[in-house]
Amino acid sequence: YFLYGVERVGLASGFKYFGSHDWYKLGATRLLQMQAGDGSWRGKYAGVVSTAFAILFLVRGQHAVAFNKLEHEGTDWNNRPRDLAGLTRWMSGSLERQLNWQIISMKSPVEEWHDAPILYISGAQDPNMTDEHIAKLRTFVQQGGMILSVTECGGRGFYNGIRKLYDKMLPDYKLKRVQPGHDLYNIHHKLYGRPVFYEVNNGIRPLVIHTDMDLAKSWQLQLRRTSAADFQAPSNVLMYVTDKGLLRNRGVSHWPAKPKNAPGRTIKIARLKHKG
Repeated sequence: YFLYGVERVGLASGFKYFGSHDWYKLGATRLLQMQAGDGSWRGKYAGVVSTAFAILFLVRGQHAVAFNKLEHEGTDWNNRPRDLAGLTRWMSGSLERQLNWQIISMKSPVEEWHDAPILYISGAQDPNMTDEHIAKLRTFVQQGGMILSVTECGGRGFYNGIRKLYDKMLPDYKLKRVQPGHDLYNIHHKLYGRPVFYEVNNGIRPLVIHTDMDLAKSWQLQLRRTSAADFQAPSNVLMYVTDKGLLRNRGVSHWPAKPKNAPGRTIKIARLKHKG
């Protein structure tokens, strides 16, 4: 029951970490260690009750994470603390699939950012990231991730700052306006060219999608009827970058971190060079 309570707090708050601890990873590991041979769990309560709470923790916690919200320096990153909560609640009903969101820290390893395919950055002020932070963002997109950024409150600081950041992060590619006939506007919902999207594309896939329309305000205020397009737009983004919703469960990464322990032995493999 304690772990079930942890899961409720984790999902409600969006935090991937409590302190420096990945609550789902630690909880799932602990439950597997405690599992009986017949697949059940026994604890303070009856076996059926303990097993039910354990299954709830594992199932609800492993639902696919659609968006990671990036926590960086200052407080401007979280002007709308319930934006992604409102968005993913709407998307779960619209797509008929339970979706989660979470907050990740800039201090965490890039390999742990791949719980979600999309890294969300928002604000009204200049993000003013260091070279180290920009390098981590570059690594994330080079490993297959994508960044979605939203300018809040028409903030000129963020408007200009995020463009400078992308120019520095990906100097070989430019942020360009997405044309109204692009699949991004039609893949799931018909958006008719609104909101105005910009993208950084490497010729194969989008690395960055940005908008200066304050979509996050509608998510925060739950304006699902009066501003439906503000919810449909990020839904289209998710469908576009994940091949119409092919999402991994939480904790499943396509880019594992390098092992910390040195191998016990190594084997050299020769490649034969020939004229063929």
